[in-house]
Amino acid sequence: MRDASHKHRRRISQSPAWTAVWWLIGVATTSYPTIVSGFRLVQGGLGDTRLVNFTLEHGYRWLMGWPLAESFWSPPIFFPATGVTAYTDLLLGVAPLYWVWRWLGAAPDTAYQCWMLVCWSLNFVAFYWLLRRSLATSVLASSVGAWFFAFASPRMAGVMHQQLMIQFFLVLMLASIVEIARSQDRNTNSTRTRVWIALFFVAGVLQLNTAVYPLLYFSLGLTATAAIVAFSRSGRSTAAQIFRTHLATIAACAAAAVLVAIPTIMHYRDSAAAFGARPLPPHHLPKLASWLLMGDYNLLWGGLHELPYFEWANRSLHHNGIGVFGMVLCAVGLWHGRDRTIVRLMAAAVAVLFLITLRLPGDWSLWEPLRHIIPGGTSARAIARVGMVLLYPAAFGIALAIEGALLRRSWWVALLLLAPVVVEQIHRPLTYDKAAARSRVEAIADTVPRDIDAFLLTTTDGRQDRYVHEDAMWVTFSAGVPTVNGRYGKRPGRCWQLRDVHYGNRRKAAKIRANLDQWIECRDLDPDRIAWVNFQARPAVPK
Repeated sequence: MRDASHKHRRRISQSPAWTAVWWLIGVATTSYPTIVSGFRLVQGGLGDTRLVNFTLEHGYRWLMGWPLAESFWSPPIFFPATGVTAYTDLLLGVAPLYWVWRWLGAAPDTAYQCWMLVCWSLNFVAFYWLLRRSLATSVLASSVGAWFFAFASPRMAGVMHQQLMIQFFLVLMLASIVEIARSQDRNTNSTRTRVWIALFFVAGVLQLNTAVYPLLYFSLGLTATAAIVAFSRSGRSTAAQIFRTHLATIAACAAAAVLVAIPTIMHYRDSAAAFGARPLPPHHLPKLASWLLMGDYNLLWGGLHELPYFEWANRSLHHNGIGVFGMVLCAVGLWHGRDRTIVRLMAAAVAVLFLITLRLPGDWSLWEPLRHIIPGGTSARAIARVGMVLLYPAAFGIALAIEGALLRRSWWVALLLLAPVVVEQIHRPLTYDKAAARSRVEAIADTVPRDIDAFLLTTTDGRQDRYVHEDAMWVTFSAGVPTVNGRYGKRPGRCWQLRDVHYGNRRKAAKIRANLDQWIECRDLDPDRIAWVNFQARPAVPK
């Protein structure tokens, strides 16, 4: 009777329908503002979200050979600067997922919404595949783990920074490592191993050309894992055997990857040289609470941010928590899976990252000396986002916990355990109306002269308009004229003083005029060919 019951549970848990069910749950709980509004509302904010959209749109226009997009590396902002694309994440690895919607006739903001849904879905599919191959968990358990990885609270807390949510290339890198190690243990087909080695480097290059922060944190995790393996005799033996057997393949793939990545590396190097090392503000380092808080928009736990102790954590980079019920279920699963090598290594690697980045009393951290050694470390500022790696072991733990519940009890008990975990991950919507954003851009574009080389957009009256630079960037597409505006992360020197372009009195207007004249002088531009366009500030700026 018990065997029959067990077989029944296994049969139900292996139904392919679970994959569709948990993907739909993820989409419904994260994308409902977009779907319910008929794609009228864009998830995110008017700042970083439109910067990501602008980068994708510029790539599309470059591909199509449209005006002002003759060079992928030089979009029509910060006129006449070149290499500006390298001032942010390139998104080139995932750009085709945006281009296809543009080819189908979607407007840029609609194409962005579709692109976002596709990227979330690919995160889900990739992690589902990883769990099925690495842990051999059931369809139900793997689907739940994939849902958690793709749609958990940290993803929604960072919805304005969609470039950081793209993780499927990293999942492919992790899967490649698992398969390479497994093939060595089983002494399986060497051709298949060589394919996995090649896929590891291909995925790495694609991630480099997509978003650097996730690659940096993933690489730190791999480095920590390698250090842990080095202390294990069996681990050292397996690693040495892999390198001895496949040294030629590894060397060839690594050389090819570096060759393909050279243009990106060179442009990032030039950008770093122009801007210099970025300062590391103490509030950008993670505290213990950074791994626990879920953001003030979280439906269940958002109220924690109103407590005096957590006032410092009002930035999305600190919102890495997965919830109380999520942590408990994850811990149970990881404990049950502690005999699996991949689980132990993953948990240990995250623990190492936690320790080396933690903000200690006196605002000190081990990260401060390490960042000067690690490639790209001095360019990284939002170190608290290292918490995004928590979702890897957390999703493994959730999947293993559900698998354990299936083996010991029943599928409905497993789903009952998940109910509070699902509720914990839901966030109140953070959106903007794309029709209103389009209307403002078009209204500004109507005021831009067409017989000029570039324009500077400023705002006046009302309160500080934080999104004037993003407005100007999108105006370039409508007006067909480059802009002096651009999104500032750091000012590299005296000739880059146009970050604040809102004024409410003559003194502030005179300061902007002086900064614009300085910009023109530093770049030897014709002042008569640079227009100053002023527009009414937004009456209210969304949070």
